[in-house]
Amino acid sequence: MIAPGAEAAAPRQRGFRSIALRLVVWVLLTCGAIYVASLLYSQSLAREVTLAAAEREATQAAKAAIGTIDSILQSVQQSTELAGAVIAPMNGAASVEGVLRSLVDGNIRIYGSTASFAPYAFDPQLERYGPYYFRDGERIERQDLAAPTYRYWEKDWYTAAARSGQSSWSQPYFDEGGGGVWMVTYTVPIVVPGAAPRLRGVVTADVALGWLNERRAEIHIGRTGFGVVVARDGTILAHPDSSLIATAGTQRTAAQELEINRLVRAIAARGSGFEYLDIPRLGGRRARVAYDTLEPAGWTVAVIYPEDELLAEADRLVRRQALLVVAGLAALGLVVSGLATRLTRPLRDLARSAAVMATGDLAGELPPVRSRDEMGALSHAFRHMRDSLRQHIEDLRRTTAAKQKLESELEVARSIQMAMLPAGHAGGEPDSGFTLAARLVPALAVGGDLYDYLQIGRSVAFLVGDVSGKGVPAALFMARAKTLFQVFAARDPDLGSLLRAVNRALCAENEATMFVTIYCAILDTANGQLYCAAAGHEPASILPGSGGPLRELALEGGPPLGLFEDAEFPVHSMVLEPGDLFVITTDGVTEAMNPAHELFTSERLPYVVTGASAPNPGAACDAILAAVRAFAGGAPQSDDITVIAVQYTPPPGADPGV
Repeated sequence: MIAPGAEAAAPRQRGFRSIALRLVVWVLLTCGAIYVASLLYSQSLAREVTLAAAEREATQAAKAAIGTIDSILQSVQQSTELAGAVIAPMNGAASVEGVLRSLVDGNIRIYGSTASFAPYAFDPQLERYGPYYFRDGERIERQDLAAPTYRYWEKDWYTAAARSGQSSWSQPYFDEGGGGVWMVTYTVPIVVPGAAPRLRGVVTADVALGWLNERRAEIHIGRTGFGVVVARDGTILAHPDSSLIATAGTQRTAAQELEINRLVRAIAARGSGFEYLDIPRLGGRRARVAYDTLEPAGWTVAVIYPEDELLAEADRLVRRQALLVVAGLAALGLVVSGLATRLTRPLRDLARSAAVMATGDLAGELPPVRSRDEMGALSHAFRHMRDSLRQHIEDLRRTTAAKQKLESELEVARSIQMAMLPAGHAGGEPDSGFTLAARLVPALAVGGDLYDYLQIGRSVAFLVGDVSGKGVPAALFMARAKTLFQVFAARDPDLGSLLRAVNRALCAENEATMFVTIYCAILDTANGQLYCAAAGHEPASILPGSGGPLRELALEGGPPLGLFEDAEFPVHSMVLEPGDLFVITTDGVTEAMNPAHELFTSERLPYVVTGASAPNPGAACDAILAAVRAFAGGAPQSDDITVIAVQYTPPPGADPGV
């Protein structure tokens, strides 16, 4: 039968208190962390591989464009070099102009060509001579550069070759006096060979820049990637946006200027490379620029590739992997959830059964577990625990009943034992001659300490004893010793004879070898004469009635009673003065122990008894017990405590000391 409230007491496995849920959460978190780390690493690796491949592709595209452009420029250079060598020795105008016409007509990439001589170098009578042949549609036209307003020998394309004596390409310029178009010029100095070579002029080949944009358009990379050709001075020679290409009177917007500046800065180092670039043309998208330099013209061919296109395939791969991770985690969650639920179901059943057992119902059935794993071992152990608990409770019930019966019997025995002791006070009447007080505090329900007193005529005999051991055997031995004391004291009041008789009686049939220490005394109340003897007991003490501290009486005594049948017990005598207080204790006082395992000792007694509020037996006994309890400080009592105090109060008309 389930006790009321058992259902409510059963723990509910909700939230993270559920092992199954914790298992699912931690498995998913751990696997998710591993998957995410793998995904991030895969993304990083994919980006690196993709960027490396894009760099190779863009670099190859730039090199391919450079190869195409270089082949064209090489043909121009070779043709011009040959024309310069042919014209150098000529003096006839027809011959020179024939070579120029042939040069322009023979190379479609040459827009125009001139043989411009230094002043008076062609004809001493002629200051200027500079015929210029150029293309005009399908025709080859002639123009004279020797115009009065055009000092060609001062132009950059002339002076560079004239000063250096080396062939070179000029920077892009707009030819106002020649073709009226943006072009670059390859200049070859006309040198007359000999011992002292002499410069006669220069031969040039002008190359218009329009065809560069056609070659640039052949660069195909990605979806929106494009090529650019930039001159050494940063002039844009070819670009998809024609407004950025060098033209006469170019007016550009701020965005266009920004794009040009960023592009030029990105490739400013020249040589080759693969740099980041942000340009307005791409809407602020991050791009990569791969570039290489074309020598000797000094042009840079750059291939611009938007980074999002570069990484599009890698991003698609990462997204697919992310979807696979999510799907994998979902599948793993379902598998782990089902497995955890199946594995923890027996544990939940055991938990419910434990909650029922916690209410005290041990008769309920435990859930069957047939597995041979840890759950089976746990179920078997739980079942064994329940059966053992049942048996233990039954044994405890019987033991408790027996203990209660024993305690009841011990309580009765204690009552009998205490009833065997005389009252804790005696005398005190004006004519009694003494006042007696006694206290006994057993360590157990029944103990082995005893005290007794007996009035014999005008004398009072009293004693304190301590039986070896504790409990019922000590109590029985104590009762036997007390009875023998009363019997033999009535026959012979002599202390020596009394102790010898009691000792012989206790030694007989003492198979347990128990013994008792005794301190007994007889006080003659008429004259204060005190006779005392000790049998292995603690010394007694006297508190003078006239004032002064409590002092211990160190007297010779005999062995404890019950050990040696022929033992002797010396008897000592003294005279008490009126008001003297005679105190006897057991070792339960002097050997009382506090929590620090320190003993009370007999040295504390003088301070306790002397400081009592009134020098009377009752106050002395109570002061000793209070001091012992205060000293113990809650430590368990280890031995019986007995105190007896007798005060001599002679009756009127008595003659003390006689």
